[in-house]
Amino acid sequence: PQLTAIDVSKLPEVSDHGICELVENRSILTDLNVALCAKVGDSSLRALAANCAELRALNLTATAVTNEGLAALAQGCPKLARVNLTRCAEVGDDGVIMLAVRCTELASLFVARCAAVTDASLGALGSFSRELAELHIAGCEAITDAGVVAIANGCAKLGAFLLDTCSGITDAGICEVAKRCTLLHTLQAIGCSGIGDESLLALARHSRSLARLDVRGCSRITEVGLEACDRDLKGCRIFAQRSHV
Repeated sequence: PQLTAIDVSKLPEVSDHGICELVENRSILTDLNVALCAKVGDSSLRALAANCAELRALNLTATAVTNEGLAALAQGCPKLARVNLTRCAEVGDDGVIMLAVRCTELASLFVARCAAVTDASLGALGSFSRELAELHIAGCEAITDAGVVAIANGCAKLGAFLLDTCSGITDAGICEVAKRCTLLHTLQAIGCSGIGDESLLALARHSRSLARLDVRGCSRITEVGLEACDRDLKGCRIFAQRSHV
C-alpha cells in the first residue's frame, strides 16, 4: 500500500529533486512534512499540485518556497486544511491569498515570521476561510487591527490565535476577536506593545471558552485587566508579569 503521510523534516540534504521523485504518482498522499529542508522550493510545490490532489497537511517551515509556488499548490491541492509557512522569507500576501481563495477547508495556518504578510492576507482569510480554527501570525510586524478585525468578522470558528510581537495590533483588534470569536480557547500575545487592559476586560466579558492566555511582555497590561480575567475566566491559565504589591 502507498504511504499517505511522509515526514522528511530536518534533513538538510532533501531537495526539490528528491521531493519531485517522492511524490510522483503518489495520488493518495495526504500529509507531507518538509520542515527545515532549506533546499525545498517551488518545484516541489508544483509537483505536489500535479500529483497530490488529496493533500491535506503540509509543513513548509523554513523552506525556500515563494508566492509563485504557493499559487500552483493552491490550485492543485484544494483540500489543504493545515499549512505551516513559518519563517518562509519569500512568502507574502499573494501566496496566502491564493491559499485562502482556493483551499476553502483551511483550518490551520502558520505564517509566523513571514515579514511580507500583511492585512491583505488576513482580509482574504476573513472572506474565504470559514473553517479557520488556528492562526499563527507571530512576528508579522506589518499586520494591524484592520487585518485582525477581518479575521474576527469572518472566522467564527477561530480557537487559537498566536500573535507574539505584532506591534501593529492594539486593543481595538483584540476586543473584536473577543466579541466575535466565541470558540477562542488560546490567545498568545507575548510582547505585544499595543495590547492593554481593554483587551483583557473584553476577554473576561466575552471569551468564556478561553483556557490559555499569554500576555507576558505586554507592558500596558495592569492588575486591573488581569484581576478581571482571574475573576471571570474560571479554569483559564494566565501567563503574565504580575506586580506583587
